[in-house]
Amino acid sequence: MTWKFQPIAKSSLRVGWILASSAAKARSGITPAYYSPADDYPVLHVEAITHREKAIFPATLVGRPPQEDAYLGLATERIFLPMLRMVLPEIVDMHLPPGGAFHNLAIVSIRKAYPGHAQKVMNAIWGLGQMMLTKCVVVVDDDIDPHDLSEVLFRITGNVDPKKDLLFSEGPLDELDHASDRHAYGSKVGIDATRKNRPFDNRAREWPADLAFPSSILQQVSERWLNMGSDLLSLDRSNLDIQSWRSGGGRFRGHQALCPRRSNHN
Repeated sequence: MTWKFQPIAKSSLRVGWILASSAAKARSGITPAYYSPADDYPVLHVEAITHREKAIFPATLVGRPPQEDAYLGLATERIFLPMLRMVLPEIVDMHLPPGGAFHNLAIVSIRKAYPGHAQKVMNAIWGLGQMMLTKCVVVVDDDIDPHDLSEVLFRITGNVDPKKDLLFSEGPLDELDHASDRHAYGSKVGIDATRKNRPFDNRAREWPADLAFPSSILQQVSERWLNMGSDLLSLDRSNLDIQSWRSGGGRFRGHQALCPRRSNHN
């Protein structure tokens, strides 16, 4: 069978044909930023190339993230989040970090309401369209911002019991994934980084509250900062570097702003 590309109104156009039986060994080096193992790919036989005057050819530079296509991934998470909530209304927000190359990592925050809720969300994500390719799913509580990677890492390292909070599964992977020993199929991991409590997680020990300063103390600190004067608030922190520390005999160039000289008196 032969497929024929028909000319249509485009700024740039390539006309050609593909034979169903035609294939060539090729390597791809796009989103995951690795050269994939050589595999059979269809061959486009180009017959003509045409374009408008001063044509614009839309394209993106891809490779090791973040590249131009990283912002397409960020747009994708915003566009599809409302649709994801239609199936999983407990999801508050979602983030696909550029470093995760689209499907290698998804971070979701949820309103946890029953035992196994985080695991239910993981399995549901692995069953939703292209989300099935997600290699790692991290679930955090609804008050955690999935876009704050430092906060997410803090919750993973602090809230996770590796023996109980990791869920391993198997299923489809991106065909360019090289880590699995099978093409487009391999293992996945879900990480429950939510807070654990007795009703939902059958936890014997009491779960500690987050460390937080009382609002009254924070208000006092803010007022004292304002009362210390504008010199400290306008301090150029770019001057606080190691080189200035060494050249200044153990004093930063900004030291005078931090510690203004006092008059000598008894």
